[in-house]
Amino acid sequence: MGFATKNRLFIGGGGGSAKTGVRNEILLCKLDLATLETEDIFETVLPSDEDAVMCLGVHPKEKLIVAGINKSEVKIKERQNNSLRLFKVVGNDKVEPLQEHEAMAQDSAVDPSQAPYLRITEWSPDGVYLLTAGTNGELRIFRYPTFNVVARFVILAEGTKKVEEIYDAHFSPDGRQIIAVTPNHAVVYQAQARSAPGNDKDGEDLEWKELRRVNVETFNGRGGGKKYQLLLRQSRYNTDGKRPQIFFAFNSKSRDRSFVSRWDAHTWDVEKTAAVARKPIMNMAVSPNGKLLGLAMQDFSITLVTADNLQPYFTFPNAHSFAITCLTWTRDSNIIVSGSADSTVRAIAVPPKPKVDMSAVYIFLLAALFLIVFIVLIFRLPLEYVPEQVVAPLEEIRNNIQNLRIEL
Repeated sequence: MGFATKNRLFIGGGGGSAKTGVRNEILLCKLDLATLETEDIFETVLPSDEDAVMCLGVHPKEKLIVAGINKSEVKIKERQNNSLRLFKVVGNDKVEPLQEHEAMAQDSAVDPSQAPYLRITEWSPDGVYLLTAGTNGELRIFRYPTFNVVARFVILAEGTKKVEEIYDAHFSPDGRQIIAVTPNHAVVYQAQARSAPGNDKDGEDLEWKELRRVNVETFNGRGGGKKYQLLLRQSRYNTDGKRPQIFFAFNSKSRDRSFVSRWDAHTWDVEKTAAVARKPIMNMAVSPNGKLLGLAMQDFSITLVTADNLQPYFTFPNAHSFAITCLTWTRDSNIIVSGSADSTVRAIAVPPKPKVDMSAVYIFLLAALFLIVFIVLIFRLPLEYVPEQVVAPLEEIRNNIQNLRIEL
């Protein structure tokens, strides 16, 4: 899911090759920024024997869409699973297939129904590079428009040859760094100038290298006075382009706590870590103005967290009836849009930060002050002290009683 303009949103999904009755398609809709209602502009139906659209990216400058879609089981078995698909937007009423490329290593011995798939397809901010990341732990960087592979990485567990599944991967705002996340590691890749200019027809002068690897044990998962064992889930650069920060989302292994952490992307110091919920985080998106983090939770709610102090800002319970698979923001940061496996898309306007009526606060504080003074004065009075205006009536009552006895 991704915005092509301020209010035109591309959505990909479907039921895959299973006989679910849900079509595989790419849909373009128009979002009314005032009413939050959507209007379908067009839809492109994809082959029913292929997988659903698992990820989607909109080119920042051209009318292009890239998507991760596995081929049919027959093609996967034949090692022809060109799952990276490029589509061209034609006019205002359709999307046409343009190119397809291999984005993951293929193995004919793999059960086609269990074949790895692309989880990430993302363009660099300038549209020059394309990043793909698959569930097989493989990350590739393509150069556009040739689609030459300029870098390929496989994330392995430390000290082993075991491949770690990639959960998330994204470009930095300047397009010269990539952060990739597995359950146990966060890996940063950096584009560096080549020692000798590139000789390919792109004139590629950059090479990508691993810059830093952070173990999940580095994160301090504490909440409610207890330390938790953690698993990384998502990562995002701060999108305002001003502060070199990376946000991480991770869950406790016991799945009863979730945390967010903010790191300085220059010094690699942890700026702040905070527990945000008692349920797992499934997806995260940073608002374009860099002020809010949107978190899709396992209980189908959406929680907004402030980027500066990592404190809950607002929660939208029951945003969907099933798992939330994607989150994105409008370009003005005023609306967060979510897509779910329940076949619905929801747009939610971010509520303004509540303003405190200071006059009411002052009245409350003044009343509280008077109450405290009154209580202090009462308790400071001597216990034997009896006001004169109380003594006089008591004496009069005693004399009346005596007179009554004489009469009787």
